[in-house]
Amino acid sequence: MIGPIFDDLSGEISALEFVSVDVEDKDFGLEFAQAHGIRAMPTFQIIENGVKIAEMVGADQSKLRAMVANYRT
Repeated sequence: MIGPIFDDLSGEISALEFVSVDVEDKDFGLEFAQAHGIRAMPTFQIIENGVKIAEMVGADQSKLRAMVANYRT
């Protein structure tokens, strides 16, 4: 399960804002997924100033930690 890792990272890294989006939510999630090119779950993106600067698809804990570590500061 990647959810607990996501939650842990959210608590550990104050330099990033962690947001979870329910892509099945027809009021917001589906539109967000389409706008950000999300086609598979889970997808993790780092967005800076409205621009996607990193993306990881899948539930690989070590890859998620490594991706986030690059943007800690």
